[in-house]
Amino acid sequence: MEINYAGTQILLDLASSHKITQFVFASTSSVYGETDKLPFVETDSCAKPLSPYAATKRAAEMLAYVYHNMHGLNITILRLFNVYGPRGRPDMMPFKLMRASLDPTCIVDVFDDGEIKRDWTYVDDVVDGFISALKQPLGYEIINIGCGNPIKLSTFIEHIENLSGKEISKRSMKSHNTEPTITYCDNSKARKLLNFAPKTSVREGLEKTWNWFQKEYGMNDH
Repeated sequence: MEINYAGTQILLDLASSHKITQFVFASTSSVYGETDKLPFVETDSCAKPLSPYAATKRAAEMLAYVYHNMHGLNITILRLFNVYGPRGRPDMMPFKLMRASLDPTCIVDVFDDGEIKRDWTYVDDVVDGFISALKQPLGYEIINIGCGNPIKLSTFIEHIENLSGKEISKRSMKSHNTEPTITYCDNSKARKLLNFAPKTSVREGLEKTWNWFQKEYGMNDH
């Protein structure tokens, strides 16, 4: 709450008081929660978030609308889908799997036998979406930024095992009730308004990430 909601309010205050022309907010696909609508589309009510993170991001989206309404601030909300790539967060699945491929003592928890699906989106494609959004004042818009190609966690793991040539130690776990079974982006609005066109397949993106990871961490483990 302090960071995602109150922190966003501080930034919105500063933007309106300094007459900033364009405000882009990094939201998340997590706001959709467990929805029957596939792929996820921006007109979904997003009224049932599954986690505190998702709830605070959704609340910040709504607060942003208030600032657009009261102060005429141009605000573009980008709902990001499973961003990954070099310098990604160490608590995220790609980093955990790559670490486990180098360190056999690392065991990775795999939810629902790897059947959960995620719409992995490479960081360079996400950056392109941000740059485009910063250049185009649109009033108030919510726009999905994602690849539009969900894959099973088990397939994602196989890609990394193939890249590393190592079998990763895994432990099967029942997924938390904060985890949706699938994330699946409808990016047609981004294509139309931002000329968004994700170029990087999961296979190619993981190869780039693995090459970075080896340079950054590989030497420490040999």
